[in-house]
Amino acid sequence: MINYKLYRLPILLLSAMSLLFFACDDVINIDLNSANPQIVIEANITDQLTEQVIKISLTKNFNDNNSTVPVHNALVAVQEENGQKYIFTEK
Repeated sequence: MINYKLYRLPILLLSAMSLLFFACDDVINIDLNSANPQIVIEANITDQLTEQVIKISLTKNFNDNNSTVPVHNALVAVQEENGQKYIFTEK
C-alpha cells in the first residue's frame, strides 16, 4: 500500500516552485506629464520649548533630479484649537 501523505508535501513544494518560473509580463505605460510645482510642508511640531523645524519646498516632475527646491521667506503660522497662534521665521 502506498502512503500518499508522505508524497503530499514534496508535490506541493514542487508545484509552488514551478509557479516561480511563470510570470505575467504586462507593459504598463504611465503618463508622467509635467505639472505646476506644488508647495510641500513637512513639520513635526511639539509642545516642547525647543527649536521646531518646518521644511517648505516645491514638488518637481518625476524625471527631474532628486534634489529639493526649498521655499524661502515664507510666513508660517500655526494656530491651536483654542486660538493661540505661533509665528515661525526662517533661520
